[in-house]
Amino acid sequence: MLGLFRQGPQRGPAPKYATPDSLLAGRVVVNGVRIAAQLTPPYLRAISLHNECHYLAGQRRWEEGLGKITQAVSLRRRLADARPEVFAPDLANSLNAQSTCLANLGRHEQALAATDEAVAIYRRLSNARPDAFRAKLALSLNNQSICLGNLGHHDEALKASEEAVAIYGDLGETAAGPIGPGLSRSLGNLATALDALDRHAEAATARAEAGSLTGTP
Repeated sequence: MLGLFRQGPQRGPAPKYATPDSLLAGRVVVNGVRIAAQLTPPYLRAISLHNECHYLAGQRRWEEGLGKITQAVSLRRRLADARPEVFAPDLANSLNAQSTCLANLGRHEQALAATDEAVAIYRRLSNARPDAFRAKLALSLNNQSICLGNLGHHDEALKASEEAVAIYGDLGETAAGPIGPGLSRSLGNLATALDALDRHAEAATARAEAGSLTGTP
């Protein structure tokens, strides 16, 4: 599940908040919404914690990473409770990272709870702004599929993987950006879920399609 961090550390809209002048102006833009500058200290602290988790996860220091991302989730939850239209995307992103740390520590029930919440947030956001959030929903569904598989819920894991594959397919048709790596991971998860259900021929087909996207035989 380290793959969830491959999108890189979350930096946020740096040109909008990083300079002293922007803070002195009294307004910043977060996730496309202009907000008062007094909200930026916890926002910036959460970004720092999320990035620290990313670094620690890269070294597979999962327990330390979990401590950092749990703090980030707490900060972002408070921000999202106050301004969900602004901060819910950041909360979902940190929940996915928290899920990854938990899963790598063998805490699979908690990992699933975190990713379920991320999926719910991204589904709501995707319904309102599909161009901005459908790919993130697909990423979260991949995470959810892995968590479900870890707990032996293979039918539900298959359903989550199938939805992720379908979303990436739609994104490809609408030219919404490069979808190859995400689709390949989704197809790999789909193959794993199919194998767990003894549907090996279908799993082989999905795995071959994933390989064709990455050049892997």
